[in-house]
Amino acid sequence: MFSPTDPVELLVGDAPTIDEALCGFTFKISPTSFFQVNKPATEVLYGMVRDWALGDGGNTSAKTEKRRVLLDLCCGTGTIGVCMSSGGFDKIVGIDIVADAVADARVNAARNGVSNAEYTAGDVGKVVPRLLESLQIETPHGQELELIAVLDPPRSGVPKSVVKAIRACPAISRVVYVSCDLKQAQGNLVDLMRSPTGQLPGVAFTMHQAAVVDMFPHTRHYETVMEFRRPLAPSSSTEESEKEAEKEDE
Repeated sequence: MFSPTDPVELLVGDAPTIDEALCGFTFKISPTSFFQVNKPATEVLYGMVRDWALGDGGNTSAKTEKRRVLLDLCCGTGTIGVCMSSGGFDKIVGIDIVADAVADARVNAARNGVSNAEYTAGDVGKVVPRLLESLQIETPHGQELELIAVLDPPRSGVPKSVVKAIRACPAISRVVYVSCDLKQAQGNLVDLMRSPTGQLPGVAFTMHQAAVVDMFPHTRHYETVMEFRRPLAPSSSTEESEKEAEKEDE
């Protein structure tokens, strides 16, 4: 294994990057950027993520008066955001800790004609809480904000601060989570669904559906896609749980 900061030497070819076609789009990939290697299975995976995230059967013509923003967390080279760019989003925001991957994501959005995408290089655990606050502030007065979060993190999942920020943001009612290691992602998944506490405020999510994509045939490795939803209005039991959580903090 090597880190994103290790030097890369070009031994063969004319450019230090490669181009790959996926879901009708073309992507530039740097040596330190993550990219799925099984193209046919990846197209199945991303199609599923897109349809579940849109929540209307993938109907891109669905009309909404809300300001609709896609959060592409751990975005890598921007593949998921670009592949979902026809989903009627006012804005696509991607975050990844690998600077080269973010640079590729910006190029990929431009070369595929996606003009409403913004990408930030940084730790999602630190960027997401500030990002959610700024998105709510910049939304015009009187317009409802709808945030859809897609998480495709490394095996270890995302920091707890990301889940906390997602739960505390009422504009997020749907999360699509892609995991290549359910055992390591378990903490994130449980925290999305557990009853409110002082450390995890907000209405809990429930798992709506899940499916497995066999990315690496004849091995024990696979990708799991999960869609989480939460009710638009908290139930009486949820309100009671939140009140109890507030008491614990006092």
